[in-house]
This record gives sequence, C-alpha cells and structure tokens, in this order.
Amino acid sequence: MTPRTPTAAGIRPEAVRVVERHGCDLDPIDATRPAGGRYLTSFVWPFDLARRERLAAALDTARTHPVIVDRAPASVWLPDQLSLPVDGTCSQ
Repeated sequence: MTPRTPTAAGIRPEAVRVVERHGCDLDPIDATRPAGGRYLTSFVWPFDLARRERLAAALDTARTHPVIVDRAPASVWLPDQLSLPVDGTCSQ
C-alpha cells in the first residue's frame, strides 16, 4: 500500500515532525504483545485479506514504535494533555 499525500489545487502541505504519540482508551489493548494482536485480528473477517494485511502492518508498526495508551476517558484525558506545553512545538 502506497501512502498518498492529499493535495488541493496544487497546494502541498508542509512537512511536520511528530514529537510525541500518546493516547487513551477506556480499556486499552496492548498491540505490542501477541495476545493483543490476536485479539484485534479476531475482529477482522477471515476472507477480508486486504484488511488483515493492513492490520498486520499496523501491528508490526506498533511493535516497532510502541505508543503509550493510558486507561482513561477522553473527556478527562484530553484537556489534561492539551494543557501541557511541549518545548519547540506549537503547543506553547
């Protein structure tokens, strides 16, 4: 699968640098562990090969670049996270 860069009337977005990835879920699943990968894969129809391939690639990415996922509702977690400044970013 080749990533696409969206364009509008010849305008290309500027490059961005990801400085942090963090998330929340009421009941997070650890996609870096085999049991978590099997659990997530169980939700994909066996005959949906394209979706299974995308999920397998996403699980590989999660194992290579793990993300912290806090157990929390977004309504509480997000305002707290957005109030934290990050040096050298537009969050200041």
